[in-house]
Amino acid sequence: MVGMSYYKQYRHQMQTGDFIVFAGTGFCAWRIRWHTRSIYTHVGMVLRLSDAPEVVLLSHARPSAGVAVEPLSLVLAKTPGRAGWVPLSEAYATAQNPGYRASLITEALAHQRESYDWAGAFAHNRYHWPFWQDPRARYCSEHVALCRRAAGLY
Repeated sequence: MVGMSYYKQYRHQMQTGDFIVFAGTGFCAWRIRWHTRSIYTHVGMVLRLSDAPEVVLLSHARPSAGVAVEPLSLVLAKTPGRAGWVPLSEAYATAQNPGYRASLITEALAHQRESYDWAGAFAHNRYHWPFWQDPRARYCSEHVALCRRAAGLY
């Protein structure tokens, strides 16, 4: 997915638990790429709530606001760089936990407004120093992994 036209084309197929990966631009994105040794600088998880099924939400941890749930269209519009959609295998997820969607939504919403874990994001990924991580804060990939683990998908 490179822009909003791709989002509009594929949003009806996006489901709770899918990944949205970002390859950002700028100095902060360069630092993240250097520390993580990845082309991706950010990740979030798609949420679809039953009371607004036409809205695709993104649950992610961002430095300026911590853990947040926002409309994916707004995140794509304000994030420079490229984004990609990585669907979760329905067969795999259902085999692990038939109620995984509800579990993912519950976990993601329970952690809204937690702080962003700056020290953990840089120290853990680059140097594998988990003792720098703040247990009351999360960085983006940590947030997505913890939500999926709580839903029984890891």
